[in-house]
Amino acid sequence: MATYRTRASGSIEATIRRKMLPGPVSLTFETMEKAEAYCREIEAMLDIGHVPPELVKLAQRGTPKRSPMQQTIAEIVRAYKLEYSVKPDDVNWLNAICKEIGHTQLDELSVQWAASLVRIYKIERHLKPATIRHRIGALRRCLDWAVTMKGDMPINPLRLLPERYAAYNEIETKLLAEQDIEAPDANNERDRRLEPGEEPRIRQVLARDPEYIKALKVERSINEESAGPMLLIFDLALETAMRLREIYTLTLDQIDLDRRTIFLDRTKNGSKRQVPLSSVALAALRPVVAAGGERLFPLFWNGDLAKKNLLQTTSKLSGRWRTVARLAKCDDLRFHDLRHEATARLYERTTMTDLQIAKITGHKDLKSLARYSNLRGSDLSARMW
Repeated sequence: MATYRTRASGSIEATIRRKMLPGPVSLTFETMEKAEAYCREIEAMLDIGHVPPELVKLAQRGTPKRSPMQQTIAEIVRAYKLEYSVKPDDVNWLNAICKEIGHTQLDELSVQWAASLVRIYKIERHLKPATIRHRIGALRRCLDWAVTMKGDMPINPLRLLPERYAAYNEIETKLLAEQDIEAPDANNERDRRLEPGEEPRIRQVLARDPEYIKALKVERSINEESAGPMLLIFDLALETAMRLREIYTLTLDQIDLDRRTIFLDRTKNGSKRQVPLSSVALAALRPVVAAGGERLFPLFWNGDLAKKNLLQTTSKLSGRWRTVARLAKCDDLRFHDLRHEATARLYERTTMTDLQIAKITGHKDLKSLARYSNLRGSDLSARMW
């Protein structure tokens, strides 16, 4: 909240302090009424995350001059998030990094510092290579911005790390072995697909098949009210390769049955895309669309796009899926594995190119798509002469 002070001249000095500002902002007004009205308006904007550029300039004027290299990582990250459109995943990684090394000043950063940070992640924290790459990648993009856009740094030391910096080398593997710890494999990407019999069992669970449930010797199956919507989510996941959040936030105006297309405007990477519908997906969607309404899954999602609400909804639905997977005797099957399965099926059942499949799945980088495109060796051998 703003603080107020009456000067000897009778004017009012209002001071606004917020973490998202580089320093305090002091302004002078003729009356307390004008000061309070202005501060209420400014604080309402700050509460929703909007920082007026002129307010940042005023705050910077009030801060003592110092070398840009004396800024901390936390300060650079804060400015980066305010002035640049940062991917949600990067925001999460950067928030974690700030808690760990946010106090580190830019003049402390070097190639040796970068290598030491990676070593800590490996030897002390035993992080998986993919996790290390995510952390370093998010911070590297932030520091790139500090170098190119802000000019606060001469060079980004994270760019000088060797190509396979995240993989555990022989010495690091040996050091962990001495502590009875197994070094994580560099190739820890999931390649889980549906095994024979798993899809029918999942459908039996979602259909609340009484004989199947009785054979499991469990007290109850999934909730009757959620069985139908969960089956539709399962069908769409397998037929479209859409992500869980992309599915449950669907509204009916995004679905065009005549054109056999779903129009997505809420995706992980922020880009809009069009998803073609198979005959199976069309059959599953028709009765739900015919029933009318605004949202496809009102039972699970209330239409609130706030980040906190979306995270809670995703967590809730992920929990329901774990119950389905457990009852279907495939406990280790995650919902996101269905995206992998659906993408692999596009390769197996169509003659579409990588670029065409990427248009459907939303992968901007074909290297990322390669993670989902692995085909079973037995399926490939059947195509051999």
